[in-house]
Amino acid sequence: MDIERREKLLKAHSIGMKRYILIHGVVNWGITTAIIYRILIVGTTYGWSLEGIVKGILSIETIFSIIFFGLVGIIFGFFMWKWIDREVKKLPPLPTKSKGNGKKKKK
Repeated sequence: MDIERREKLLKAHSIGMKRYILIHGVVNWGITTAIIYRILIVGTTYGWSLEGIVKGILSIETIFSIIFFGLVGIIFGFFMWKWIDREVKKLPPLPTKSKGNGKKKKK
């Protein structure tokens, strides 16, 4: 495993499970997916006019979509956290840089 990937895993793991699920599951995946979903549904239902999209986005169905995809985002974030946790536990320790063979030199 390369150093960059290792650092990304350790950084994601360092924020903790609850925060990871909230940020990456609910916000990054859930809310984003809900908004994209609503834009696609509204666009195909009301047409791709700006007025139709705004009318459809500012509706109760959008609130329900955000709640639904947010809950699914919790599940998504949980499984992603489990995967990251498993990968971090498999990481080998970094080799330590030692100088010489550990014996002191006499003058």
